[in-house]
Amino acid sequence: MSAIYFFLNRTRRSKGLLFGLFLVLSILILSTKRESNNSVIYNQGYVKSFQEWQTKASLELKQFIGSGPMPVVILTYMRSGSSFFGEVLQASDDVFYLFEPLRTIQFHFRKSNTFYYLNGNNRSYTNFLDIAADVLNEIFQCNFENLPLPFFADGFLSKGKKSKEFRVCMHQKTKNTSLNEATKQCALMMKKMCQASKYIILKTIRIPLKILVPFPEIFPKFKILHLLRDPRATLKSQSRFGVVRTEYMQENATKFCNRVYNDITIARQTTSIADGRYFPISYENLAKYPFEMATNVYNFLEMEVNADMTSRVEKLTMAKKTCGESKIAKTMCTKSSNSSADADKWRGTIPFHFVSVVDNACQMLYSIVGLQSIPDEVHLRNLSFSLRRETIPDFGDFRFS
Repeated sequence: MSAIYFFLNRTRRSKGLLFGLFLVLSILILSTKRESNNSVIYNQGYVKSFQEWQTKASLELKQFIGSGPMPVVILTYMRSGSSFFGEVLQASDDVFYLFEPLRTIQFHFRKSNTFYYLNGNNRSYTNFLDIAADVLNEIFQCNFENLPLPFFADGFLSKGKKSKEFRVCMHQKTKNTSLNEATKQCALMMKKMCQASKYIILKTIRIPLKILVPFPEIFPKFKILHLLRDPRATLKSQSRFGVVRTEYMQENATKFCNRVYNDITIARQTTSIADGRYFPISYENLAKYPFEMATNVYNFLEMEVNADMTSRVEKLTMAKKTCGESKIAKTMCTKSSNSSADADKWRGTIPFHFVSVVDNACQMLYSIVGLQSIPDEVHLRNLSFSLRRETIPDFGDFRFS
């Protein structure tokens, strides 16, 4: 146990993070004392696992899935405006929203393939997409009590207007009960809040769209919101976090744009997704025309558009920033004093050579999303020069060339 305190002291993070780490480590230690026959190896692949789950699902469970909250995934990429978009959707009181619920799951998987659960069981995975699929499956049923322990340690739970109540609950419950029992009770509290909502929406940057292909067969109301941003802006913003390295710019840009192209192509070619379940949305359009775009998204989700929603979106896009003074708080801020101006702000500071590399690597993606290259620095700085062009729907598919 002294090793745990030594590790926690070295982190020097916030109290919330320390509490979350202590929660997971404490329960994990208890779980490792369980008998080894609780261990389950998951290596069948997420599509086959979903098919088996669907066959075994009880009639009662299938009835809940049909009448429960609409499952919605905001699929996007790091630094693509998804934090802002999530807040727009949270303007509706009908939404139970989760911000990056796969984050700590992914971090844990990189360190260990074994996951521990509140019931004392443990499961081992050989592929992150398998655990990701299982977690999404449980979340869309509001089964928070069935999620692996790393989920409950994520400070990003506080980014959801309803999910943040988990932290409040834990603070109250741990005064009179153990961490393990408190977590169980607070997970069930989240379950009830989720079940009472009309929509369960999660935002993630950690999975390819292909992992979502089986979901329409399981969840009849399932939908995807695919948030896209100009890759020049996204990659430049990623470079500030060290994700894109200057010495590997060409490789990084090619890999990123191929990933986005692949997601779009799968969505368009998969009938079960393309038929009324898939809604691509431009971050630039959302930032410049927030009310119109929010209304379009709300209509796609069959969500009520009312005065409260309009007022909340206005506060997000026009109100003064109140995100904190630290560098990370300012960088990750989801509020804007002028969201329209923020959409093109990158064009005033990004180096032209950076733009040229991205333009060279991303022509296939540009062809299907309607973007064009920037010929020189004069056009880059001239905001009246439009970056849009007509899409080329029959351009081809690089994956099979």
